[in-house]
Amino acid sequence: MDKVTSALPHEALAYIRQMQGYLSVGLGPHKSYKEHRHTIEQLTRAIELKRTVQMRYYSASRNVTGRRDVDPYRLWYAAGALYLVGYCHRRRDVRLFAVDRVRALAITNRPCQLPLNFDLEAYVRDALVVMRGKPVEVELVFDRPTAAWVRDRQWHPSQCLEPMEDGALKMTLRVADTPELLGWILNFGAGVRVVSPAGLRAKVRAEAKKIIGEP
Repeated sequence: MDKVTSALPHEALAYIRQMQGYLSVGLGPHKSYKEHRHTIEQLTRAIELKRTVQMRYYSASRNVTGRRDVDPYRLWYAAGALYLVGYCHRRRDVRLFAVDRVRALAITNRPCQLPLNFDLEAYVRDALVVMRGKPVEVELVFDRPTAAWVRDRQWHPSQCLEPMEDGALKMTLRVADTPELLGWILNFGAGVRVVSPAGLRAKVRAEAKKIIGEP
């Protein structure tokens, strides 16, 4: 930021300082990356040099730390967290890696190349936020009070909204079937009803029972 402001003309710098008097931004829930600055710098350099990285990575889902060789494609900031998008040599597929779970990192001398047809937006298209999975067609109905603020937001690129006669709102979307989707639906409480698919409706019912301690 210091470099940016030093390069700005006086008029532009004055405008930015004026904006600070009437514009504030709330980041919401997010991770702190003060302890991961060196990792971020190394990943940025590896992407610039087009070099494979070796890293010790902690997998939260399996609760293990292992070595990964990854061709780094992009750093992606979403939902208050920073991710590395890259080709995992072990899985032989493009994967997301949470930067804060990288325990150690080294840039190798092995060159790598971003595929010409790789599209980050297409890669994460089905994710509601960041979790990828098998996409499903979801139909939800929001009651009238909840619909008032649901309709004003873009929750997912695939969403289609249809007002109903009683003031409720029907939403259809094609999104990855992940715990992220389940948590998002539960966030609306009794203001939303899952119409389909039946499997998702059953998951929401079971999770709601767990929340109140019912078997």
